[in-house]
Amino acid sequence: MSFELEIRKLSPSRLMSVIGQVGIRTLALALGELVEQNTSEVKGLFAKLSDDLVAAIKSENRLMGPTTRTEQFNAQNLILDRISDQNQSDSLLYESPMTLKVLPANRDGLSSWYARRKVLLQNRFGNIRDTDVNTFADITFSKTRQTFDNFMKYEGNQTARDLGLSIALSQFLKPTVLLSGAGLGKTHLLYAIGNYVIENEPEARVGLISAESFVSDYIQAIRAQNLDSFRKKYRDGYDLLLVDDLTAVFGKLYSEEELYRTLRHVEKLGGRVVIAAASLPANDEPHSSSEFHRWLETLPKVEISAPNEEARTLFINQYLASSEGFRGACANSERKISERDVVDAILPIAGVSFRELEGKLLQLNALALLSGRNDWQAALETLKGR
Repeated sequence: MSFELEIRKLSPSRLMSVIGQVGIRTLALALGELVEQNTSEVKGLFAKLSDDLVAAIKSENRLMGPTTRTEQFNAQNLILDRISDQNQSDSLLYESPMTLKVLPANRDGLSSWYARRKVLLQNRFGNIRDTDVNTFADITFSKTRQTFDNFMKYEGNQTARDLGLSIALSQFLKPTVLLSGAGLGKTHLLYAIGNYVIENEPEARVGLISAESFVSDYIQAIRAQNLDSFRKKYRDGYDLLLVDDLTAVFGKLYSEEELYRTLRHVEKLGGRVVIAAASLPANDEPHSSSEFHRWLETLPKVEISAPNEEARTLFINQYLASSEGFRGACANSERKISERDVVDAILPIAGVSFRELEGKLLQLNALALLSGRNDWQAALETLKGR
Protein backbone atom coordinates (compact mmCIF):
# COMPACT_ATOMS: atom_id res chain seq x y z
CA MET A 1 0.00 0.00 0.00
CA SER A 2 1.58 3.28 -1.17
CA PHE A 3 1.83 5.85 1.62
CA GLU A 4 1.57 8.86 -0.71
CA LEU A 5 -1.47 7.41 -2.48
CA GLU A 6 -3.35 6.49 0.71
CA ILE A 7 -2.69 9.80 2.44
CA ARG A 8 -3.96 11.73 -0.60
CA LYS A 9 -7.18 9.70 -0.66
CA LEU A 10 -8.13 10.78 2.86
CA SER A 11 -10.93 13.31 3.35
CA PRO A 12 -10.05 16.40 5.44
CA SER A 13 -11.88 15.02 8.48
CA ARG A 14 -10.28 11.57 8.12
CA LEU A 15 -6.86 13.19 7.79
CA MET A 16 -7.51 15.20 10.97
CA SER A 17 -8.53 11.98 12.68
CA VAL A 18 -5.24 10.32 11.72
CA ILE A 19 -3.24 13.34 12.89
CA GLY A 20 -5.16 13.28 16.17
CA GLN A 21 -4.09 9.67 16.72
CA VAL A 22 -0.43 9.75 15.60
CA GLY A 23 0.53 13.39 16.24
CA ILE A 24 2.00 16.14 14.06
CA ARG A 25 5.58 14.96 14.56
CA THR A 26 4.84 11.49 13.15
CA LEU A 27 3.14 12.97 10.07
CA ALA A 28 6.05 15.36 9.50
CA LEU A 29 8.50 12.44 9.84
CA ALA A 30 6.48 10.29 7.44
CA LEU A 31 6.35 13.03 4.80
CA GLY A 32 10.07 13.74 5.12
CA GLU A 33 11.48 15.96 2.41
CA LEU A 34 8.09 16.11 0.67
CA VAL A 35 7.04 18.74 3.23
CA GLU A 36 9.23 21.42 1.65
CA GLN A 37 8.53 20.42 -1.95
CA ASN A 38 5.94 22.37 -3.90
CA THR A 39 4.51 19.40 -5.80
CA SER A 40 0.84 19.06 -6.71
CA GLU A 41 0.52 16.14 -4.28
CA VAL A 42 1.80 18.21 -1.37
CA LYS A 43 -0.42 21.14 -2.33
CA GLY A 44 -3.43 18.82 -2.44
CA LEU A 45 -2.60 17.39 0.97
CA PHE A 46 -2.03 20.74 2.68
CA ALA A 47 -5.20 22.18 1.12
CA LYS A 48 -7.13 19.85 3.43
CA LEU A 49 -5.57 21.36 6.55
CA SER A 50 -5.71 24.75 8.24
CA ASP A 51 -2.85 27.19 7.69
CA ASP A 52 -1.81 26.87 11.35
CA LEU A 53 -1.58 23.10 11.09
CA VAL A 54 0.45 23.25 7.87
CA ALA A 55 2.83 25.71 9.52
CA ALA A 56 3.15 23.38 12.54
CA ILE A 57 3.99 20.40 10.29
CA LYS A 58 6.63 22.38 8.41
CA SER A 59 8.10 23.71 11.65
CA GLU A 60 8.24 20.21 13.14
CA ASN A 61 9.93 18.91 10.00
CA ARG A 62 12.63 21.57 10.18
CA LEU A 63 13.19 21.02 13.91
CA MET A 64 13.73 17.27 13.42
CA GLY A 65 16.64 17.80 11.08
CA PRO A 66 18.05 14.88 9.06
CA THR A 67 16.23 11.56 9.59
CA THR A 68 16.96 8.04 8.37
CA ARG A 69 14.93 6.20 5.79
CA THR A 70 14.06 3.59 8.44
CA GLU A 71 12.56 6.25 10.73
CA GLN A 72 10.48 7.62 7.88
CA PHE A 73 9.36 4.12 6.84
CA ASN A 74 8.28 3.28 10.41
CA ALA A 75 6.27 6.52 10.68
CA GLN A 76 4.58 5.80 7.36
CA ASN A 77 3.65 2.29 8.48
CA LEU A 78 2.17 3.63 11.71
CA ILE A 79 -0.07 6.02 9.76
CA LEU A 80 -1.08 3.30 7.29
CA ASP A 81 -2.03 1.08 10.23
CA ARG A 82 -4.31 3.83 11.59
CA ILE A 83 -5.94 4.27 8.16
CA SER A 84 -6.46 0.52 7.93
CA ASP A 85 -8.04 0.43 11.41
CA GLN A 86 -10.50 3.14 10.43
CA ASN A 87 -11.42 1.34 7.20
CA GLN A 88 -12.11 -1.84 9.15
CA SER A 89 -14.28 0.07 11.61
CA ASP A 90 -16.29 1.55 8.74
CA SER A 91 -16.68 -1.92 7.26
CA LEU A 92 -18.10 -3.18 10.56
CA LEU A 93 -20.51 -0.26 10.59
CA TYR A 94 -21.91 -0.74 7.10
CA GLU A 95 -22.10 -4.53 7.32
CA SER A 96 -24.32 -4.40 10.42
CA PRO A 97 -27.68 -6.22 10.04
CA MET A 98 -30.19 -3.71 8.78
CA THR A 99 -33.00 -5.78 10.31
CA LEU A 100 -32.09 -4.10 13.59
CA LYS A 101 -33.10 -0.70 12.21
CA VAL A 102 -36.77 -1.46 12.89
CA LEU A 103 -38.17 -1.67 16.41
CA PRO A 104 -40.42 -4.67 17.14
CA ALA A 105 -44.12 -3.97 16.90
CA ASN A 106 -44.86 -5.07 20.47
CA ARG A 107 -43.26 -4.26 23.82
CA ASP A 108 -42.45 -7.95 24.54
CA GLY A 109 -39.86 -7.97 21.77
CA LEU A 110 -37.99 -4.88 22.95
CA SER A 111 -35.66 -6.59 25.43
CA SER A 112 -34.30 -9.12 22.94
CA TRP A 113 -34.05 -6.42 20.26
CA TYR A 114 -31.89 -4.19 22.48
CA ALA A 115 -29.82 -7.19 23.58
CA ARG A 116 -29.01 -8.07 19.95
CA ARG A 117 -28.02 -4.48 19.17
CA LYS A 118 -25.76 -4.38 22.24
CA VAL A 119 -23.85 -7.48 21.08
CA LEU A 120 -23.55 -6.02 17.60
CA LEU A 121 -22.09 -2.76 18.91
CA GLN A 122 -19.56 -4.37 21.27
CA ASN A 123 -17.34 -5.24 18.31
CA ARG A 124 -17.10 -1.57 17.38
CA PHE A 125 -16.19 -0.05 20.75
CA GLY A 126 -15.39 -2.89 23.14
CA ASN A 127 -11.66 -2.12 23.47
CA ILE A 128 -11.98 1.42 24.87
CA ARG A 129 -11.78 2.09 28.60
CA ASP A 130 -14.69 3.84 30.28
CA THR A 131 -12.21 6.05 32.16
CA ASP A 132 -11.11 7.53 28.82
CA VAL A 133 -14.71 8.16 27.78
CA ASN A 134 -15.57 9.94 31.03
CA THR A 135 -13.18 12.79 30.22
CA PHE A 136 -15.84 14.19 27.88
CA ALA A 137 -19.24 15.73 28.58
CA ASP A 138 -21.93 13.26 29.66
CA ILE A 139 -24.58 13.24 26.94
CA THR A 140 -26.95 10.70 28.50
CA PHE A 141 -30.46 12.17 28.39
CA SER A 142 -32.11 12.48 31.80
CA LYS A 143 -35.81 13.01 32.47
CA THR A 144 -36.95 16.64 32.34
CA ARG A 145 -40.30 18.38 32.82
CA GLN A 146 -40.94 18.92 29.08
CA THR A 147 -43.59 16.53 27.74
CA PHE A 148 -46.06 16.37 24.85
CA ASP A 149 -48.87 17.04 27.35
CA ASN A 150 -47.47 20.39 28.51
CA PHE A 151 -46.29 21.43 25.05
CA MET A 152 -48.22 24.58 24.12
CA LYS A 153 -50.22 23.60 21.03
CA TYR A 154 -51.35 26.06 18.37
CA GLU A 155 -51.76 26.08 14.61
CA GLY A 156 -48.14 27.00 13.91
CA ASN A 157 -46.62 24.01 15.74
CA GLN A 158 -49.21 21.26 15.33
CA THR A 159 -47.37 19.57 12.45
CA ALA A 160 -44.08 19.62 14.39
CA ARG A 161 -45.76 18.12 17.46
CA ASP A 162 -47.42 15.36 15.45
CA LEU A 163 -44.14 14.45 13.74
CA GLY A 164 -42.30 14.52 17.08
CA LEU A 165 -44.82 12.10 18.55
CA SER A 166 -44.46 9.81 15.51
CA ILE A 167 -40.69 9.73 16.08
CA ALA A 168 -41.15 8.96 19.77
CA LEU A 169 -43.53 6.11 18.85
CA SER A 170 -41.00 4.76 16.29
CA GLN A 171 -43.53 5.29 13.53
CA PHE A 172 -41.12 7.63 11.72
CA LEU A 173 -37.44 6.66 11.74
CA LYS A 174 -35.72 9.06 9.35
CA PRO A 175 -33.41 11.73 10.82
CA THR A 176 -35.48 14.89 11.20
CA VAL A 177 -34.79 18.61 11.62
CA LEU A 178 -36.93 20.86 13.83
CA LEU A 179 -36.60 24.50 12.76
CA SER A 180 -37.72 27.63 14.61
CA GLY A 181 -36.56 30.90 16.02
CA ALA A 182 -35.54 31.25 19.67
CA GLY A 183 -38.14 30.56 22.34
CA LEU A 184 -40.78 28.97 20.10
CA GLY A 185 -40.62 25.46 21.53
CA LYS A 186 -38.20 23.39 19.43
CA THR A 187 -36.08 22.46 22.46
CA HIS A 188 -39.23 21.65 24.46
CA LEU A 189 -40.33 19.32 21.65
CA LEU A 190 -36.86 17.76 21.44
CA TYR A 191 -36.94 16.99 25.19
CA ALA A 192 -40.53 15.75 24.98
CA ILE A 193 -39.43 13.13 22.45
CA GLY A 194 -36.59 12.04 24.75
CA ASN A 195 -38.85 11.88 27.80
CA TYR A 196 -41.46 9.81 25.99
CA VAL A 197 -38.85 7.28 24.81
CA ILE A 198 -37.18 6.76 28.21
CA GLU A 199 -40.63 6.47 29.80
CA ASN A 200 -41.94 3.86 27.35
CA GLU A 201 -38.72 2.13 26.28
CA PRO A 202 -36.72 1.79 29.54
CA GLU A 203 -33.91 -0.14 27.86
CA ALA A 204 -33.42 2.43 25.10
CA ARG A 205 -30.24 4.48 25.21
CA VAL A 206 -31.04 8.16 24.63
CA GLY A 207 -28.37 10.83 24.13
CA LEU A 208 -28.60 14.62 24.05
CA ILE A 209 -25.87 16.52 22.22
CA SER A 210 -25.27 20.23 22.62
CA ALA A 211 -23.52 21.24 19.40
CA GLU A 212 -21.34 23.68 21.35
CA SER A 213 -20.18 20.97 23.78
CA PHE A 214 -19.57 18.63 20.85
CA VAL A 215 -17.15 21.12 19.27
CA SER A 216 -15.37 21.65 22.60
CA ASP A 217 -14.99 17.90 23.21
CA TYR A 218 -13.79 17.31 19.64
CA ILE A 219 -11.03 19.90 20.01
CA GLN A 220 -10.05 18.39 23.36
CA ALA A 221 -9.93 14.89 21.80
CA ILE A 222 -7.61 16.03 19.00
CA ARG A 223 -5.27 17.76 21.42
CA ALA A 224 -5.18 14.71 23.69
CA GLN A 225 -4.92 12.27 20.74
CA ASN A 226 -7.99 10.57 22.17
CA LEU A 227 -10.44 10.44 19.26
CA ASP A 228 -11.40 6.80 19.79
CA SER A 229 -12.72 7.58 23.28
CA PHE A 230 -14.50 10.67 21.96
CA ARG A 231 -16.26 8.57 19.33
CA LYS A 232 -17.27 5.94 21.86
CA LYS A 233 -18.88 8.65 23.96
CA TYR A 234 -20.85 10.17 21.09
CA ARG A 235 -21.66 7.12 18.95
CA ASP A 236 -21.84 4.06 21.18
CA GLY A 237 -25.20 2.37 20.77
CA TYR A 238 -27.65 5.26 20.92
CA ASP A 239 -31.22 4.31 20.06
CA LEU A 240 -32.23 7.96 19.99
CA LEU A 241 -29.81 10.88 19.59
CA LEU A 242 -31.09 14.43 20.10
CA VAL A 243 -29.03 17.37 18.82
CA ASP A 244 -29.76 20.83 20.19
CA ASP A 245 -28.66 24.20 18.75
CA LEU A 246 -27.07 22.82 15.59
CA THR A 247 -26.07 26.32 14.45
CA ALA A 248 -23.20 26.30 16.99
CA VAL A 249 -21.25 23.94 14.72
CA PHE A 250 -21.70 25.88 11.46
CA GLY A 251 -18.53 27.26 9.90
CA LYS A 252 -16.27 24.80 11.77
CA LEU A 253 -15.27 22.42 8.97
CA TYR A 254 -13.73 19.53 10.90
CA SER A 255 -16.34 19.65 13.67
CA GLU A 256 -19.10 19.62 11.06
CA GLU A 257 -17.64 16.58 9.35
CA GLU A 258 -17.15 14.75 12.64
CA LEU A 259 -20.73 15.49 13.69
CA TYR A 260 -21.95 14.37 10.25
CA ARG A 261 -20.19 11.01 10.60
CA THR A 262 -21.50 10.66 14.17
CA LEU A 263 -25.12 11.19 13.12
CA ARG A 264 -24.76 8.92 10.09
CA HIS A 265 -23.25 6.25 12.34
CA VAL A 266 -26.23 6.33 14.69
CA GLU A 267 -28.63 6.29 11.73
CA LYS A 268 -26.90 3.32 10.05
CA LEU A 269 -27.13 1.29 13.25
CA GLY A 270 -30.85 1.85 13.55
CA GLY A 271 -30.93 4.81 15.93
CA ARG A 272 -33.32 7.72 15.57
CA VAL A 273 -31.83 11.20 15.12
CA VAL A 274 -33.66 14.48 15.82
CA ILE A 275 -31.95 17.83 15.25
CA ALA A 276 -33.11 21.23 16.52
CA ALA A 277 -31.80 24.33 14.76
CA ALA A 278 -32.66 27.99 14.38
CA SER A 279 -31.73 27.76 10.68
CA LEU A 280 -29.75 25.70 8.20
CA PRO A 281 -26.38 26.84 6.82
CA ALA A 282 -26.13 28.80 3.60
CA ASN A 283 -24.72 26.95 0.59
CA ASP A 284 -21.78 29.35 0.41
CA GLU A 285 -20.96 29.19 4.15
CA PRO A 286 -17.14 29.51 4.42
CA HIS A 287 -15.08 26.80 6.18
CA SER A 288 -17.98 24.36 6.05
CA SER A 289 -18.56 20.76 5.03
CA SER A 290 -20.48 20.58 1.76
CA GLU A 291 -21.20 16.88 2.39
CA PHE A 292 -22.82 17.67 5.74
CA HIS A 293 -24.84 20.51 4.24
CA ARG A 294 -26.08 18.32 1.35
CA TRP A 295 -27.17 15.66 3.84
CA LEU A 296 -29.08 18.23 5.92
CA GLU A 297 -30.88 19.42 2.79
CA THR A 298 -32.17 15.90 2.11
CA LEU A 299 -33.66 15.44 5.59
CA PRO A 300 -37.34 15.94 6.44
CA LYS A 301 -37.80 19.35 8.04
CA VAL A 302 -40.66 20.84 9.99
CA GLU A 303 -40.82 24.49 10.97
CA ILE A 304 -42.43 25.95 14.07
CA SER A 305 -43.85 29.38 13.30
CA ALA A 306 -44.44 32.20 15.77
CA PRO A 307 -47.63 31.91 17.86
CA ASN A 308 -50.59 34.10 17.01
CA GLU A 309 -52.29 36.38 19.53
CA GLU A 310 -54.74 33.69 20.61
CA ALA A 311 -51.88 31.28 21.45
CA ARG A 312 -49.93 33.96 23.32
CA THR A 313 -53.03 34.91 25.31
CA LEU A 314 -53.58 31.27 26.23
CA PHE A 315 -49.95 31.00 27.36
CA ILE A 316 -50.33 34.03 29.66
CA ASN A 317 -53.59 32.69 31.10
CA GLN A 318 -52.03 29.28 31.81
CA TYR A 319 -49.11 30.95 33.58
CA LEU A 320 -51.44 33.06 35.70
CA ALA A 321 -53.57 30.03 36.60
CA SER A 322 -50.50 28.37 38.12
CA SER A 323 -49.33 31.50 39.98
CA GLU A 324 -50.21 31.61 43.67
CA GLY A 325 -49.28 35.29 43.83
CA PHE A 326 -51.71 36.16 41.05
CA ARG A 327 -54.53 34.15 42.61
CA GLY A 328 -53.91 36.00 45.87
CA ALA A 329 -54.00 39.33 44.05
CA CYS A 330 -57.32 38.41 42.43
CA ALA A 331 -58.81 37.81 45.88
CA ASN A 332 -57.67 41.24 47.13
CA SER A 333 -60.81 43.39 47.35
CA GLU A 334 -58.86 46.66 47.36
CA ARG A 335 -56.61 46.19 44.30
CA LYS A 336 -58.38 43.57 42.23
CA ILE A 337 -56.74 42.50 38.98
CA SER A 338 -57.99 40.27 36.19
CA GLU A 339 -56.33 38.02 33.62
CA ARG A 340 -57.50 40.45 30.93
CA ASP A 341 -55.60 43.27 32.65
CA VAL A 342 -52.37 41.26 32.49
CA VAL A 343 -52.92 40.13 28.88
CA ASP A 344 -53.63 43.69 27.70
CA ALA A 345 -50.51 44.97 29.46
CA ILE A 346 -48.09 42.20 28.47
CA LEU A 347 -48.91 41.54 24.79
CA PRO A 348 -47.87 45.01 23.47
CA ILE A 349 -44.52 45.05 25.30
CA ALA A 350 -43.40 41.42 24.91
CA GLY A 351 -42.04 39.78 21.79
CA VAL A 352 -43.79 36.99 19.94
CA SER A 353 -41.91 34.06 21.50
CA PHE A 354 -43.06 32.15 24.57
CA ARG A 355 -39.64 32.75 26.13
CA GLU A 356 -40.12 36.54 25.91
CA LEU A 357 -43.65 36.27 27.28
CA GLU A 358 -42.44 34.17 30.20
CA GLY A 359 -39.66 36.69 30.85
CA LYS A 360 -42.17 39.54 31.16
CA LEU A 361 -44.44 37.49 33.40
CA LEU A 362 -41.54 36.61 35.69
CA GLN A 363 -40.63 40.32 35.87
CA LEU A 364 -44.21 41.13 36.75
CA ASN A 365 -44.30 38.49 39.47
CA ALA A 366 -41.00 39.73 40.92
CA LEU A 367 -42.17 43.37 40.96
CA ALA A 368 -45.35 42.36 42.78
CA LEU A 369 -43.35 40.46 45.41
CA LEU A 370 -40.89 43.33 45.87
CA SER A 371 -43.76 45.70 46.61
CA GLY A 372 -44.26 43.79 49.86
CA ARG A 373 -48.04 43.77 49.31
CA ASN A 374 -48.30 41.40 46.32
CA ASP A 375 -49.61 44.42 44.42
CA TRP A 376 -49.94 43.22 40.82
CA GLN A 377 -51.74 46.37 39.73
CA ALA A 378 -48.79 48.56 40.75
CA ALA A 379 -46.39 46.03 39.28
CA LEU A 380 -48.19 46.23 35.93
CA GLU A 381 -47.95 50.00 35.91
CA THR A 382 -44.23 49.81 36.71
CA LEU A 383 -43.63 47.22 33.99
CA LYS A 384 -45.46 49.26 31.34
CA GLY A 385 -43.44 52.33 32.30
CA ARG A 386 -40.07 50.63 31.67
